[in-house]
Amino acid sequence: MEVDTAELLRGTPSEGVVHSEVRQALSGRATQCVQPCRPHYELAPLLEYPMNRWLLIAAGGAFGSVMRCAMQGWVQRLAGGSFPLGTLAVNVLGCLLIGFLTAVFTGPVLIREEYRLGLTVGILGGFTTFSTFGLESFTLINSGQFGFAALNVALSCGLGILGVWAGYRVGEYWYGV
Repeated sequence: MEVDTAELLRGTPSEGVVHSEVRQALSGRATQCVQPCRPHYELAPLLEYPMNRWLLIAAGGAFGSVMRCAMQGWVQRLAGGSFPLGTLAVNVLGCLLIGFLTAVFTGPVLIREEYRLGLTVGILGGFTTFSTFGLESFTLINSGQFGFAALNVALSCGLGILGVWAGYRVGEYWYGV
């Protein structure tokens, strides 16, 4: 059986393609499959439409938001006190997860873009946008752009706090809080 490289790049290998051989076929070394994969079902072609990408992100965002609320509340109740330990735990876990998934998805694991976006932008974006901030800062540091990394951290934190302060003051002025 010949391996259709175009099918592999679309992420819809025909029945009979082994995932380890997908990488070999992309590098031009494999021409035949030895072990069958599970067949792809009717859902796979539907995910090729751009609207489904948005739906996966939206569904992931809803799930991530619920998980954020549950975890933040649970950790805060366990810890007690006034320090926002629940929020800190969510932010650190989100950063850990987005770092891990980014390494895995750019390395050994082939994943369709829709699924990657659903997991990172959707679930982790709903769970915490701090994970995206952490990843972007890490990417700047990793590429040697230390000045931009420091600027990103300073501006994001500083302007974020300033934005909360300004929004609070506007609400206070408009509604007499």
